[in-house]
Amino acid sequence: MRIALFTDTFLPQINGVTNTLSRMLQWFEDQDMPCLVFAPQYGMTDPVRQDVERFPSIRFVPYPECRLALVSATRIDASLKAFRPDLVFNMTEFSLGQAGVAAASRRGLPAVSNYSTHFPQYLSYYRADWLQPTAWKYMRQFHLRHQLTLCPSHDTQNRLRQQGIPNTGIFSRGIDMNRFHPAKRSQTWRDINGIGTGLAVLYAGRLSAEKDLDILLEAWRPVQALYGNKVRLLLAGDGPMAAQYKRDFPANTVFLGYLKGEALSVAYASCDLFAFPSTTETFGNVVLEAMASGLPILAAAAGGVKDIIRHGHDGLTFPARDAGHMEDKLIELIASPALRRHYAVNGLASAAARTWDSEFQNLSTHFQQVLDAWTHENTVSDRPVEVSSF
Repeated sequence: MRIALFTDTFLPQINGVTNTLSRMLQWFEDQDMPCLVFAPQYGMTDPVRQDVERFPSIRFVPYPECRLALVSATRIDASLKAFRPDLVFNMTEFSLGQAGVAAASRRGLPAVSNYSTHFPQYLSYYRADWLQPTAWKYMRQFHLRHQLTLCPSHDTQNRLRQQGIPNTGIFSRGIDMNRFHPAKRSQTWRDINGIGTGLAVLYAGRLSAEKDLDILLEAWRPVQALYGNKVRLLLAGDGPMAAQYKRDFPANTVFLGYLKGEALSVAYASCDLFAFPSTTETFGNVVLEAMASGLPILAAAAGGVKDIIRHGHDGLTFPARDAGHMEDKLIELIASPALRRHYAVNGLASAAARTWDSEFQNLSTHFQQVLDAWTHENTVSDRPVEVSSF
């Protein structure tokens, strides 16, 4: 199978989509499945790859992780004619995603889309609820032009069905247990960040309104007052609210900034508890990374995170945007080393069961089913009509 993949975010940008894409392209190569990628051009630091075509792009101001590419249909068609793909896979919904579904239509190819970010839900965090119907209309118009829309979790799948996007499937996410592992724990790292022998609570993710960090702040203040310097909160990540959060969170909060690679792996493993208040996740990659690193998890029972955590078995959850319950669960976990060990051990086993290979095998199966159905439909439609005579 030959795949043409269109995405509005790609390397050197680092985010959940690009991390998935990097592993996906390596898996395609290992399986001898040729893939041609159409992606934005960021600048001189773009990695040079023969299987990636770049297009000039500008920042998408509402969400800088995505770019608005200046596409050329003529150039895309020429590349597709030479590459001869069997199927188009659109990873995102913006300019290159639109270019991908249009190219599939022009060339008579089946198209599969991916839904990985709740952009319509984000609008309520920026006082733009009134735009949600328009945003969902855009999403419907885009995804309904595809034979199948893939979702990273069942919660996301149900949300799309409620919004009039019924033809969906699951393409979840895996974890690299070599990269994220408890053995990466470092006392030196803990000493540098002022933890010492205390207890470190970690949040990892974008520092932005849609991550519900206001709930973490409300829950953490009484915890900090109760335990003082025996506990320390660390925030790993960056984003538009970073400056405000540095003013709002208690003075001994550690802002680690944006981490990647080994630095991120060490940060996870060197903490003692992972706290995640976000209610807008389509999956929750950071939760899975923390579990693989041996951390007990406390997360909001919302979104795709519900596909990862079994409450009371491999982690604890609390009602969405309920700071009181989050505070109670934080205190419960901080007070009980045995409880933390219980969830850490079970969480580690749950993470180990989520392999990238199994997820990409599932993705390949979706592709083959779409391609088979498309081929059958077009073969049937090409048959001559038999007229009975009486």
